[in-house]
Amino acid sequence: MLNVTDHSYVGMLSNLPRESVTTILAKEGLIDKAHYKDGFQSLGTNVHLLLHAFDKKLRVKAPEMYARYLPPYQRFLEHTGLQVVDSEVEIENPILGYAGMLDKLMFHPQTGEYGIMDVKVSSMGYAAWTEYQTEGYAQGIVWHPKYKGIEIKWRGGIIMTPACEIPKLIPHNRIKDIGKKWQAIVIAHHAKVEAKVYMEDLTEQNGS
Repeated sequence: MLNVTDHSYVGMLSNLPRESVTTILAKEGLIDKAHYKDGFQSLGTNVHLLLHAFDKKLRVKAPEMYARYLPPYQRFLEHTGLQVVDSEVEIENPILGYAGMLDKLMFHPQTGEYGIMDVKVSSMGYAAWTEYQTEGYAQGIVWHPKYKGIEIKWRGGIIMTPACEIPKLIPHNRIKDIGKKWQAIVIAHHAKVEAKVYMEDLTEQNGS
């Protein structure tokens, strides 16, 4: 379950506190802070909520600053033929010890393939860290009670801007051996956290 105040999770499988995929990437210095300008994160959150409501066939009336992002998304689905299996899917990898919320679990009826798609509301363009983000989700969804039997064949992202006609799907396939690299990032991150906690405990004991 997501704690929206600090973007931390209680694992849906373990019921243990978990850091999110993006929190780990940010703490490891892989996310460019330019992607999180003042006010920009709230815009992205609200656009995600609108697209989620659309995917769930819910009726929502949104202010124009958010609603303008829906038509390009609708045209994208019509143009590509991709179908949304589920939206805002919570995942946890109990072995590597992280959690997260993937944007869209997709299915292409022509190829019969499932994929994970990330949605970014940005004008920054492609960023390599988004590939690690979707890889983290792919390695987490294999544990999902409902979707663990699905084989993820592709990962990608779309970048939404107010002026875009149809967002393009950007394949997340540029980083070689990304599966192993993502695991190494997570393991190294946890090692740093454990070392920090150990040193703090040691300092506290020596000071008492």
